Amino acid sequence: MIKLISFFLLLIASYLGWWAVTYAAVEWWCGTFLLAACAVGLLLRWKAAKYLWNTIAFVASLGWLILIVRLALKGWPTSDYLDTVISLIPGALLLIVCLAGSQAVAAHYRVSGKTEKP
Repeated sequence: MIKLISFFLLLIASYLGWWAVTYAAVEWWCGTFLLAACAVGLLLRWKAAKYLWNTIAFVASLGWLILIVRLALKGWPTSDYLDTVISLIPGALLLIVCLAGSQAVAAHYRVSGKTEKP
């Protein structure tokens, strides 16, 4: 599972890096390096990577929830409830990935007999 999470993080880091280069958006490099460092750190069992993943998952989840609240305050959901439910599916999947990833990372670092690197 950790390899899948690391691949997912590297994929997103690649996309952010492409975005930063294409649009000369230097501020996106910070996210690119943080995601890549987290991916490498999880694979190498760096202790800091556990906290970095939890921070990334928390910020992504909180950002999605804040966006939903802001949309709801502006008059969303619309009268078509099917479209509303369908539009919530990607965010719900994001929350599931964040929660399941946090559990997998916690289990990865809880394995007995293996030492954590500083």
